[in-house]
Amino acid sequence: MYDEFSDRTTWGPGLAVQKWFIRRVLNSILKALDQDLTDLEILEIGTGLGHFAECVMAGGVKRYVGVEPNQVLRESAQKSTGQPQILAGGLPNLPESTKGQFDLVVLTHVFEHATSGYQAHEWAGALLGTLRPGGHVVVISPDILDYKGFFWATDWSHAFPTSTENVRQIFLDNGGHVKVAKRMRFGTINGLITSLSFLASKIWPTKFVNLVSRAILGRELGTSVQVAFFWGLAFVITQKPAQ
Repeated sequence: MYDEFSDRTTWGPGLAVQKWFIRRVLNSILKALDQDLTDLEILEIGTGLGHFAECVMAGGVKRYVGVEPNQVLRESAQKSTGQPQILAGGLPNLPESTKGQFDLVVLTHVFEHATSGYQAHEWAGALLGTLRPGGHVVVISPDILDYKGFFWATDWSHAFPTSTENVRQIFLDNGGHVKVAKRMRFGTINGLITSLSFLASKIWPTKFVNLVSRAILGRELGTSVQVAFFWGLAFVITQKPAQ
């Protein structure tokens, strides 16, 4: 299931944008935590094609482990990164070897695949369980307040309509300390850039560009630009309390 994801995310220009976005996301995480990548043991849930893995390994991460339930994506990520530490599994039943082992766990475009808020709540508990005391979990997901109907149109497997506020509530309810809960745009939570991106989202002619690009390229570039640059993402960092 979900094998078609690799087919629609390997278009050349789109692939370059994805990698650019991941680099910006990583910088935003490290800046928010004021930590060095070389000091961190990181778990990624939902590796996709391995872009985040490539980025952190190139940056000298202390240790990286990924978990990916889809075999096609998992094998593709292992091949592209040369990283054998991408495990089969998924939320909430993560491999036993991941429990209480990491300084940081990262989910990019994963949390919205929960079937409901109740399942997302269960997932949050499992994620906090992978951390050492004082560790952090980072959730980055589409914010339904910006995406609106496109939330479901951009991916058939989206189910739980994530927002910055409901993700924050879920982690608070699991006993986490929410340190950051902001809306990310253009791969950053910088206030000036996110404000400019918000304004751009209001004037960008999404439907017109979709119409033209669909006829010429067979792709809806209007929506793609909104998703990559302008529409908001829930960006929530939660710390596991020290014990």
